[in-house]
Amino acid sequence: MYALLAPCQGCRKCGDYTDRHVLAAFGFHGWVDRPVEEDLVRETYDLMKWGPTSANSSPARFVWVRSADGKATLAGLAAEQNKPKILAAPVTVIIGHDLDFAGKLPKLMPHAAEAMQKHFAAPCVAEVTAMRNGTLQGAYLIVAARALGLDCGPMSGFDNAGVDKAFFSGTRIRSNFICSIGYGDPASVFPHHAREQGRSALDQGVRSLDQGRDRPLRLSVREALTGPCADFMSTSPMGANKPIEDIEATLLAATKLDLDELVWWAHATMAAKAAEAL
Repeated sequence: MYALLAPCQGCRKCGDYTDRHVLAAFGFHGWVDRPVEEDLVRETYDLMKWGPTSANSSPARFVWVRSADGKATLAGLAAEQNKPKILAAPVTVIIGHDLDFAGKLPKLMPHAAEAMQKHFAAPCVAEVTAMRNGTLQGAYLIVAARALGLDCGPMSGFDNAGVDKAFFSGTRIRSNFICSIGYGDPASVFPHHAREQGRSALDQGVRSLDQGRDRPLRLSVREALTGPCADFMSTSPMGANKPIEDIEATLLAATKLDLDELVWWAHATMAAKAAEAL
């Protein structure tokens, strides 16, 4: 069953894998009356957990909401259009990320736990790492569930602070998004809407690279915030209709943290290779 995540060459040729998990995969808004057994829930997690994360940090934390009381609590904190979806679904998973994930590194990355804990102790590094890799693990959860024959309905319309208080009280776990899981009602899906075509989405970057060394290879943050994609920043948590100077400062700080992490890993890799050569 796990082989579905690493399909044979035959599956790639016939397209079964691509069709099932990409082309024919929909976000469901309604559910048939069929339970998701406990063993299948555990199997979904056991499959999801093998997806890669930075330093094997695995910061995602999952609450599997199945009881009537749990569903009522979660639905009460959700946007109106999401309430009936949560109440009808056999299971709705709250995907969160633990800001204290580094405490698990002695088990998860024993050969470099101390060094990585020092790295993640720097201001904001743990927060950025937890959010990024927790989101990745949420995506792995969707892939794993679909591989095991389940359908998914991910959502973001809910009161994050309220969910954190109700489900993660006393911890440093922060909710990210939620995802209903079960057996979807085919009547509840919408046709696939258009997606940005590869050439259009990447065109600006390709042109930047094609124009040679005299032109910067990256758009400035200000260009990105005032260009065609600026509307995204007005609704994203990072933007939230803040002044452009505030958004710019936030993005620059986050980018620096990402680059610092990349440099750290490059130095660590070179040091390991040098040690092997001795």
